[in-house]
Amino acid sequence: MSVSSRSATMPSLPSFFCVLLAVVVVYTSTAAPRCNCPGPTGCQYGKNCTKGTYCCGGSTMDPSCLPRNSTKKCCTFYMASTVCNHTDTCCGGGGPGASSSAFCCKASTTCCQTTLPYEGYGTCCANGTTCCAAQNYVTCCKAGSTCCGSSVTALCCPPGGQCCRSADYQYWCCGAASKCGPKYGNCTKKHPTTPKVLELLP
Repeated sequence: MSVSSRSATMPSLPSFFCVLLAVVVVYTSTAAPRCNCPGPTGCQYGKNCTKGTYCCGGSTMDPSCLPRNSTKKCCTFYMASTVCNHTDTCCGGGGPGASSSAFCCKASTTCCQTTLPYEGYGTCCANGTTCCAAQNYVTCCKAGSTCCGSSVTALCCPPGGQCCRSADYQYWCCGAASKCGPKYGNCTKKHPTTPKVLELLP
C-alpha cells in the first residue's frame, strides 16, 4: 500500500481527538450518577429526591427523601441520619466519622447525651428520671437520686446520699448515714451528736 492510500484511510489527528473527547463526555455523563441528596462520598450512595420531597441527611451515611408534608422529621448527628416522628427528640452519639449514630427518643423520654457527644453514645431517659452525663458516659438517675458526675464519671447517688471525690479526682457515692472518706470508695459512718444541756444556776 502506498503512503498516499494509507493516509487516505486513517483519520486525521484533530478528528481522532474530537471523537475521543466525545466518547469521554458520553462515558462521564452516563457513568457518574447525579443526585440532589448525596451520601458521604457523593452520589455513589446518594438519593435523587423528586418534587414534593426533600433531602434528609445529605452527605451522611444514610441519606433519604422525605415528603414535605410528612408527619416525620429528619434527625442527623454528624455523619448519621434517621427519620423520627414529629413528637420524637433527635439524639445521637459517636462520631464525628463512621462511628456516628442517630436515633429517636420517643415523646415519653428525653435525649441524654455525653458532654462531648463524639466521645460516647447518648441514651433516652424516661420521664421522671434525670440525665447524668460525663464526657464519654451517660446514665439515667431515678427520682430523688443525685447525679455524681465529672469529666469521666457519671453515677447516681441514692436519695440523701452524697457525691464524693478523692484527691486524685475519683468519684463515688456514700449513703445518707455515712460521709465521704479520704480515699476512693471509702465511706465513714456518721456519729450522732449529743446536744449539750446547759444547767441553769439557782
